[in-house]
Amino acid sequence: MLPTLAIDHLVFRVRDIPASKTFYRALFGEPVFENEDLFLYKIGTTARLFFTKATTPASTPYDKEHVGLNHLAFGVESLQHLEQIHSHLQSAGIPNSGIGIDPHGKQNYIWLNDPNGLRIEFYCTPASE
Repeated sequence: MLPTLAIDHLVFRVRDIPASKTFYRALFGEPVFENEDLFLYKIGTTARLFFTKATTPASTPYDKEHVGLNHLAFGVESLQHLEQIHSHLQSAGIPNSGIGIDPHGKQNYIWLNDPNGLRIEFYCTPASE
């Protein structure tokens, strides 16, 4: 096994930087770094998310069933935390699934899509797991 610590960062190519900045600013607040070509969020204690402009236009819209990323999931510690996220999404006017229950893991979740079609999930993973 490779001696890795955690995921350090993910880079996402987006079609529209201004629309993506507006969406992620409503979701996570102010980025830790931004310029006209990219913006960056620090998530948790280690992971960083970079968003940069795609250099070629997408020939087809994002599809979670194609080869590549299916969705990006953020773990939350409790149903109460998930309820706070849902309240924030509603207040920010971000369309979402509402709180649902995963039929496989029996955990609570919220689904939403960013302006590029990327599916985002907030998934309740209790500390005991």
